[in-house]
Amino acid sequence: MRSDMRSTAGRVILGAVEMAVLFVPAVFLNVLLSWCMDDLMWSMLLFPMMGGVLTGFAVFSETLKQALFKVLLFIPVTLIFWFYLVKMEFYIRALNWVFEDYGEPSAGGNFATFILLMATVFFNFIGVAVGISMAYFGDPGKNKTAFPTLRRIIIPVLCGLILAAVLILSIGMPQYVRVYG
Repeated sequence: MRSDMRSTAGRVILGAVEMAVLFVPAVFLNVLLSWCMDDLMWSMLLFPMMGGVLTGFAVFSETLKQALFKVLLFIPVTLIFWFYLVKMEFYIRALNWVFEDYGEPSAGGNFATFILLMATVFFNFIGVAVGISMAYFGDPGKNKTAFPTLRRIIIPVLCGLILAAVLILSIGMPQYVRVYG
């Protein structure tokens, strides 16, 4: 009984970390891809939609209680990861790595980044709502057999790849020296 509770708690914590890993770098990588691609609509719609679907699969649980705990843990883990990437100036360093001597984004660039962030938040919110509703309204026996491959294999592998990409980019990008302040 006690080991079952520990494994359930471990799955909930792992699910919250996976959701944060799928959300936070998706915002930064989405901004980079939108700057590199000619068509902004792909990056404003397709990438946040894919992130929302993956977040919905990450929040999917056998019970409603587990899904809600994942969402509650997702918020502080996301904030920690977000402030870590902001503190190391990942976004500005990445822009200067892709576009040499770019500097800092202008007000228009920050507004476009805000729009991309809101699109990502919107589609992730929809994914979380669908994942929670599947845990609440779904048939438990059917849910256990419907998504085991995606939930237990593909999501952790994808999270590992995202973390590896962030780590490689962090190491490979030059340090940014602020001109002002």
